[in-house]
Amino acid sequence: MQGELRCEHCRDVIGVYEPVVTMIDGEPLRTSRAVALGHLRGAPCFHEECFQRAEGPGGPPKSNG
Repeated sequence: MQGELRCEHCRDVIGVYEPVVTMIDGEPLRTSRAVALGHLRGAPCFHEECFQRAEGPGGPPKSNG
């Protein structure tokens, strides 16, 4: 079983069927854990609503990939 995936903004758990935004090559990718679990390991992940909040001044963290 996979560990919990937590939002980088609010630190709450992102549920398996919840929409998730992750940064891939510096660009946001909108998907769900159920679809893209393998792609989410090590990448910053956000709830959609949290990502929109984090896009404000400074924006969300950029991936190093």
